Amino acid sequence: MILENDYKLTAQELYRRFISSLPSEVTKEFYQRWLHYFMDWLQIHREEYDRLLDYNPRMLQSKIIDYIIWMKDEKKLSSSSIKIRIAALHHFYDMAEYEGLKWKIIEKFKPESDIVAEDRPYTKEEIAKMLDNTLISKRDRAIILLFASSGIREGALTKLTMKDLTSIEKYNIHMLTVYRKSKRDKYITFCSSEAKRAIDDYVLWRQKLGEKLTADSPVFRRSFNKKDVLQIRNVIKPLSRHGVAYIIRSIAISAGIIQKMKPQTETDARGRCRGEIMAVHGLRKFFDTTCEMAGVDTLFVEMLMGHKIGLKKSYFKPTETEILEGNNKKKGYIEAIPALTIQVTREENEKLRGELELLNKRDNELNVMKEQVVSMQSQMQAVLSILSSINTHEGKQEIARELILNGVYREEEA
Repeated sequence: MILENDYKLTAQELYRRFISSLPSEVTKEFYQRWLHYFMDWLQIHREEYDRLLDYNPRMLQSKIIDYIIWMKDEKKLSSSSIKIRIAALHHFYDMAEYEGLKWKIIEKFKPESDIVAEDRPYTKEEIAKMLDNTLISKRDRAIILLFASSGIREGALTKLTMKDLTSIEKYNIHMLTVYRKSKRDKYITFCSSEAKRAIDDYVLWRQKLGEKLTADSPVFRRSFNKKDVLQIRNVIKPLSRHGVAYIIRSIAISAGIIQKMKPQTETDARGRCRGEIMAVHGLRKFFDTTCEMAGVDTLFVEMLMGHKIGLKKSYFKPTETEILEGNNKKKGYIEAIPALTIQVTREENEKLRGELELLNKRDNELNVMKEQVVSMQSQMQAVLSILSSINTHEGKQEIARELILNGVYREEEA
């Protein structure tokens, strides 16, 4: 496809336009994947983006329509999956300034919205059942506990490095800096002491095997041969999104929480179908629901999950400590830690409850002091009002004697 000025964009320029115009790291990752799926279907190498412009508009439009029909009839994808994949194509051709596609016609071939079952979060008992699996590894245990107690997305988890973990000794928890490199998407959240202990145990195990950890080492790496020292030290690859999803889904199926679906067609061996619980997202929903039920301020919960809070973000700027501990008006993350802890020890539970009681006591004392100050201000205002209405010296002296007798002023002050 040649632009009006006869300048043909290179594959690298097309890719740069496509990716750089997307708002967030998560969107970039998904849109690139969905564009690659279309290129695979066209049998185009994934780096040859310029070949996507080799078709004339009528032929390309026909190709996109055939792709939609294939996804709908052969792959049995949901309507939402098809729509978001076509949205990626639409964005690519818009950024390439490709003209002539009639998107209104293409839209007609998209399937109607599906009626899906309402999914729910995991229960604490179900998560505990997943952790009780004797075959679960140190890594996988840490991943489940981190998901459940931080609300982090699976894509964000794969990008975590050691420098993104900050230990908070006061509560024996980790603060997580998520999407550190993205000015737009960067945010902080926390994980429970139970999750911190599991992460630290997994990291220590890697170090004992010979891995040299640095600030840029991935928190969660792919499986490796424990007997191969070179692989342990030199072939360090972070987990992929697909890897994380496979781990959680496999454990949930093994625990009998998620049913393994039969293939819907001969060509779709995986049998895509949404169940009552979404394997990974169900843990994120557990975090959201648990924090809300524990009384954590709704805006704090939204921020801990990396959600956008719109215009409010320009004015509402709580500190990390306020999000963690809260104040006398808003409850912070620590309020939810007991409920987010899946297999708590008695000592940890008593310590957490003691710290919460101490914070609540401090808040109550502050509230009492504020009430006393308001009451004193009201009394002083009444006294000043009475004094201002008395014109004689004798009258003022009489009022002063009454104040001394009632302990409002000392005699030397009068």
